[in-house]
Amino acid sequence: MSRYLIWACENIYGGLHGMNYQGVIEADSEGEALEYARNEAIELIHSYESIENSLEEEVQEQITPGMTEDEIEDLREQVYEEDLEYACWLVDEAKANQYSTFELDDKCWDIGYSDFIEEFC
Repeated sequence: MSRYLIWACENIYGGLHGMNYQGVIEADSEGEALEYARNEAIELIHSYESIENSLEEEVQEQITPGMTEDEIEDLREQVYEEDLEYACWLVDEAKANQYSTFELDDKCWDIGYSDFIEEFC
């Protein structure tokens, strides 16, 4: 199992004003870490009513007469997916092996993800 720094936000605010997620997790693969980051970005959308309402308005504007519920749900997923932004970086264990995952997560919040990338990824 490897450790990854993940970062996630949505594109309306682009992570400004703390509207993002950053942290260090353990995952079996980069794909698993990216899926975790994607889920965090989705959670951010759901945690801010204004963002969710804005995306729902976009969905409603694109619904055409005769669309089935499944087609509407597919459209909703597409609109939400286009609003997601997320990434992950592999933690360099040679630089971070003396720290627990919890300690690295704290360091990420303390120094910010950009500096964390330079120091530990």
